[in-house]
Amino acid sequence: MTNGWPRNGDYPDDPVIPRQKVIAYRITDSKSRSAKIKVMLACGQHAFEFTGNWVLEGMVDFLVSDDPRAIALRQNAEFFVYPDLNPDGRYQAIHGLAFQAAQDPNVGTNLRMRGNPEIYAAGERDHNRLWETNGKFSTIDLFKATWLKDTGGEAEYFWDIHGPQQTGNWRTPRAEARTNRYAEALMQREPEVIRCGPESGFKVKVAAGPPGKLMLYAMSGQGLRVRYPYIYEPGGWTMERLFDSGRNLMLALYDAIGDRKSGAANASLLA
Repeated sequence: MTNGWPRNGDYPDDPVIPRQKVIAYRITDSKSRSAKIKVMLACGQHAFEFTGNWVLEGMVDFLVSDDPRAIALRQNAEFFVYPDLNPDGRYQAIHGLAFQAAQDPNVGTNLRMRGNPEIYAAGERDHNRLWETNGKFSTIDLFKATWLKDTGGEAEYFWDIHGPQQTGNWRTPRAEARTNRYAEALMQREPEVIRCGPESGFKVKVAAGPPGKLMLYAMSGQGLRVRYPYIYEPGGWTMERLFDSGRNLMLALYDAIGDRKSGAANASLLA
């Protein structure tokens, strides 16, 4: 559970936020004896990026389906799913926070919508800049401890799903992850979604920024030693297209690791 948040006197229209459930679950074939890769799927850092959850829903719907490719993925991978990284912020967003009240008079933009009350009270504005902190933000501390316990402190893949961009794109702070088998498969499955980086010239500074970005934290030794960290920002699509994009993210993973036999080593799964 989160700590919740009392009424904010500076923003009287904001709701009181009761303690929120923090949801996490694992998808895998528990009977399979294959050496399994670890895949983390997360969403909801920015409270108003609702459409990212439809991408995640498309991922999950496919993974739990009877499609033979989903069955193969469950046999060869463990999927750790965290559908809302900012429960208090999301509660506030869907319970009457006025857009006008969200305007920050100091910067003239609505960056306040991107945080949660605890973060904003500390003078911060972006949930995705704070993952290197310890003991300062309760929900971030909770997720970091949970991830270490769930994964043992390492994972092969981690998708951080965000809300729509005018141009749908995906990126990674690790050069290898832009050119590996999974990246090639993803570009085949989603040819209209731009791969950020020097190859495309779009958002070329994908590895820049403070270490508090989730994907930079995740691949660090202080984080989870994630081998292939990714961010996905879908375009301004319909709900059906968002579901399809999530499905394609997982189909590309199947294309990359294939239908491996029982006992395969992790290294061969990623070859």
